[in-house]
Amino acid sequence: MMAKEENFQLEGDAPRLYEAEKVPAIFTALAEATLERAGVTAGARVLDVACGTGIVARLAAAAMPPGSIVAGIDQNAGMLRVAAAVAEQTGLVIDWRQCDVCAMPFASASFDLVFCQQGLQFFPDRAGALREMARVLTPRGRLALTVWKSVSPYGAALSRALTRFVSRRAGERALAPFSFDETDEIAVLAGQAGFMDVKSECFTILRRMGPAEESILADIAGMPYAGEVAAIAADKKAALVNQVAGDLKDFKVPGGYAIPCETFLVTATRAA
Repeated sequence: MMAKEENFQLEGDAPRLYEAEKVPAIFTALAEATLERAGVTAGARVLDVACGTGIVARLAAAAMPPGSIVAGIDQNAGMLRVAAAVAEQTGLVIDWRQCDVCAMPFASASFDLVFCQQGLQFFPDRAGALREMARVLTPRGRLALTVWKSVSPYGAALSRALTRFVSRRAGERALAPFSFDETDEIAVLAGQAGFMDVKSECFTILRRMGPAEESILADIAGMPYAGEVAAIAADKKAALVNQVAGDLKDFKVPGGYAIPCETFLVTATRAA
């Protein structure tokens, strides 16, 4: 394990900012790559676990015929409110539920395909979460989940700057998404939960960010430590941005930054 995991909870306006900044910067590209590799067949019943603002569920619903069953669950009510609003604007019908991943309000064998995008590292009970995902899948149903393979250059730069200008705790929290650096633990837990044919692959996507002075603080505003950063003086905020920008100089492109991010995709099949 690389960084201590923690619950990912956003309050206030942070879920809206998360959807506005992080989803187009990185999570849409990740969801597109994951769905392409996992495949979504017409008629499949799909569940998006730890759905956040719902990008995986939205893309899955858009790829299937009208009337297809797509659901998304998350513990965070604010994230689900944003998810529901965005889906409604785009005319997508998705069943959003607020619940604990270890106690989902669905009957056994309700879904054919379960996605979990960058959520497993935040679950206090990973084994229980995987058992529950197996329960709601049909026999031979498929699981596809992603966890970051390594700390991204942006994550590392942000953690260093937060530690220097905000607090050690804030710096540690910036590393929480990167708590896995291998998939052996996932394979073991998946097998114990009732999955078979557990496979993993690694691929890289690009995180697209605008100019540092616009994008870095906007990105932080959609994170759990946003309040700590908002409380520091303006000169410290400027220094934080400048340090992150300096650390990312090798990834500068016209209009901003293109930062590589490595992820594991773990797929498995529910045992019959």
